[in-house]
Amino acid sequence: MAKNTKVVKFHTAMQFRIGIVIGLILLLYLGFHIFSYLTSKNTSVYEVEAGTIVQNNHYKALAIRQESVVTADHDGYPVYFARNGAIAGMRTQVYAMDDTGSVSKKLAKSDADISNVSKDDIEEIENSIHNFVKTYSRVDFNKTYAFQSDLSEMLEQSFRAGATAELSGNIDEAIAQNKFHYYITEKPGYLLYSLDGGEGITLDTFTSSSFDAASTKAKDLRTTGKLSTGDPVYKLITDDHWQMVMEIPQELVKRITDEEITYLEVKFDEDKSTSWGEVSLMEKEGLHFLVLNLDDSVERFADERFISVELMLDEKSGLKIPNSSIVEKEFNKVPIAYFYKGNNSSDLGVMKKGDASDEFVSLSIYKKDDNYYYIDPLELPAGSRLQMPDSAQTYTVGEEHTNLKGVYNVNRGYAIFQPIDILYSNENYTIIADKTAFGVDLYDHIALDGANITDNEVIF
Repeated sequence: MAKNTKVVKFHTAMQFRIGIVIGLILLLYLGFHIFSYLTSKNTSVYEVEAGTIVQNNHYKALAIRQESVVTADHDGYPVYFARNGAIAGMRTQVYAMDDTGSVSKKLAKSDADISNVSKDDIEEIENSIHNFVKTYSRVDFNKTYAFQSDLSEMLEQSFRAGATAELSGNIDEAIAQNKFHYYITEKPGYLLYSLDGGEGITLDTFTSSSFDAASTKAKDLRTTGKLSTGDPVYKLITDDHWQMVMEIPQELVKRITDEEITYLEVKFDEDKSTSWGEVSLMEKEGLHFLVLNLDDSVERFADERFISVELMLDEKSGLKIPNSSIVEKEFNKVPIAYFYKGNNSSDLGVMKKGDASDEFVSLSIYKKDDNYYYIDPLELPAGSRLQMPDSAQTYTVGEEHTNLKGVYNVNRGYAIFQPIDILYSNENYTIIADKTAFGVDLYDHIALDGANITDNEVIF
């Protein structure tokens, strides 16, 4: 019997692959969100934080003083007696002029003999060293240099006094021969034996080039040897009143002007001492200058033309926000007298007059002063007529308006303008007052780029 090889094929049902469907749905969902992210506007958000703006208030100040330069009335070799930096009164013996140089040479040799120093002078020097060591602190190390200079002056004066006494016979003989002449001061002041070229600078004549320290070099008048007629011998600072001038940035000019600062405390970097100066502002060559008028400390910095100082300005603390968040928006000013609570609610609003009927409109208040509420024009456009409660008096919105600075608060997912009270700003950040009515609070979220935000915009 033959074998039946016929094969019968059965149709199988199409299988439903749920995994593929879910994968497609997820892919479409992910693609939609990627497309939405790439095509939608995404806003960077900044969380408001407490902060402080610290400004670098260190400046190089130009010292302007009342300075009188005394010159030689004839040729000769100067012999100095008064100490550099000493207070010279009327008719103080400052120097002598040795016509031939014979006496000055002998004095120079005798200056090196320590036996010429009196016991009183040695005790004074020892007491000065003892007092300095007793009060010395590493914090005030800069004072060491000032003490070194003072000590050198004391030693030099002691040597010179002893040498002069030893050579009194030679000096008397030279005086008798009209070859040795003493000179005294004609007015009081602080005595200095150096010039730096800035003695003639005044508030009227200083320029930006006056601040070039590299072009200014002090000249010690005691090392010049022989003097000719008209050469400078010494100078006197004849007034305790002096000025320090420094170039300052525009933002500091604005702060001084806005806060009506009339006096400033200044700290001298050299010895950390402080003083107060009366403030005035000047503008020259397109630059801004601060002038501090002082009545003390002139003797401590008498031999310095340029002084490093720190202005002791208070640091501004509050809420710190980036400048990019700040925008300006116009608001209508509406008299407070037109507001009342209506419609059995606690919301403030106004009665807006219409052609057919009047309507109570509840309004958001952005700022308040003694007489006005500040209202967004989107809520109450200019031209709207308002009725004062219990009165026939009306007011037309838009008669008074102003601009307010503020930021966009995005806490609720959409942009709400909030005014700010600016305390201080620098190039990148602004410090604003905390806990102000209708204002921003700590940890609020605001739009980082306020200029690209519109009112009530949904924030992604």
